[in-house]
Parts: sequence; C-alpha cells; structure tokens
Amino acid sequence: MFIPSTLHGPCYTAEGSIDEEKVKLNQDTATDVYIDRVSGATFNGKKIYFTKGASDAQAIYNQSRRDHLLVFLKGSKKQKAVLKKEQSTLYNYFEEVWTVRNSHMAKGLPSQYVFVLLPCYKHDCSHQLCRKGKPAKDRLWYENGPPLTNIPFPIPDQKRPWGSEDCTECQSVCSGHFLSPEDNIRHVAKHGTGDCHFSPPSEVIKSEFSKRARQGQLMDENTILTLAKATLLSKEEVQMWVDHLSCLAKHRQAGAKKAAKSRAKKGTPHSLNL
Repeated sequence: MFIPSTLHGPCYTAEGSIDEEKVKLNQDTATDVYIDRVSGATFNGKKIYFTKGASDAQAIYNQSRRDHLLVFLKGSKKQKAVLKKEQSTLYNYFEEVWTVRNSHMAKGLPSQYVFVLLPCYKHDCSHQLCRKGKPAKDRLWYENGPPLTNIPFPIPDQKRPWGSEDCTECQSVCSGHFLSPEDNIRHVAKHGTGDCHFSPPSEVIKSEFSKRARQGQLMDENTILTLAKATLLSKEEVQMWVDHLSCLAKHRQAGAKKAAKSRAKKGTPHSLNL
C-alpha cells in the first residue's frame, strides 16, 4: 500500500522553495494514515503493531536525558555530584530505575546478550507488583508452560550429536542439534542448567582465538574441529569466524603501527645543553 506524502498539498511554495512546515505536516499525517491502515495486521501468525516515533522536540529532550544518563552510569564522582545537584528530579528517577534493575535482574546470565528482569517480591520494592507479595503459584511463560525463572538456553541433544551418521535431518555432515523446547524444559527440571550453552558460538570461538593468539599459537585443524563440536557448527562455519577474527587482528596491528609512526613524526627532538 502506498501512502502519498502530499496529503495536505505540495511541499513546495509558489516560489519553488521547500515548505518545511508543509513537509512536516504531510509526513506526520502520512504516518498516521499508514499506522491506521497497517497496525494490527497479521504476520507469520502473529499480530504486529506500529508506534509513532518521537517528534524533533521529543528527540532533543530524549537526547539530553541520555547525556545525563551516561553521566549517572559512567561519570566521575564529581560529575555525578553536579548532576545530582542540578538535575535532582532526573537523578532520583535514574536512581529509582537503577535500583529496580539491580534487584530484579536475573543473575548468572551473559548480560551482554541476555537481559532478564524477574520480580523480587520484596515489600519495600518500589515496583507495585512486588509489594503485593509472592503469588501462591509460580508465574509462567505461558499457560501450562514453564516458570519465568526457566530461561530457555540451548542444550545439545546427546541423541543427535555432532558428526552423527544416523541423522535424518542433515543432508551432508551433521553438525549436531539442540534439544527441542519441550525436551529442554524437561531436561532443566530434572538436571538443572549445567548443560546449557550460555555463550553464543561467536564468543566461544573468539575466546579460544584470543587465548591462542596470546600464546603465539595458530588455530590449527584440531582446534577448528574441537570448536565445531563445542558450538554445533560445521568446520567451514568455524573457519569463517576464525578468518574474520584474523582479518580484524591484522587491521588492528596495521592501525597500531600507523599510529605509532604518526606519534613518532609529531615528537620533538630532545634539547641539547650547549
């Protein structure tokens, strides 16, 4: 469906210049019409919804709040003290949100990839759901499903291991498979999360690459094979990641050498006492 961006008339003045106000009005209305027509449509068995973005004024305000938030999170003690004094309301808001975040964040997860908040159910918590106390029954992901505390990390299927010759799903070499969601839930309920893969394959490969680089060793064929089995990837996929990391390392080394030369050129000679 095509929504014209000239619903309120042309975006040019009689003199041929752009009418900024008309452009803004047309785009704003076109967005409203599009959302009205499309929001709630079905895609892949689910309904999708659209939300209108912020206006310029809102964007500027949000940017200023972001700058203050970065000071709250990463600023020095002096910067934070100034923020607390000059923006006390905003500072207290950040502090309240951060307190809820710390008390509700699920521990032991790779936070750079997975961010999960669960109710703490403490009576002094600022979150109203927690103040009601812990419910008699665990909250579930869905009706008759696992509890929210069950985070679905992938678990290798021991019946369909890497290199299996009996696999009926893979056309060539089998790179192994993970448990289905149902089997995953049952496995965790019975054995815990000890078999879960908490780090993505890229992180596993990067960690081994960095370790061997520090030791001055290359990523040989046996290492590639070991990583393929550990991540349930093909050897070709692991090799692709290794080549990518090698390329990045070479670029960093070249950049470091170039920077060193630039610093050497800008350096001044030592003064001589005559």
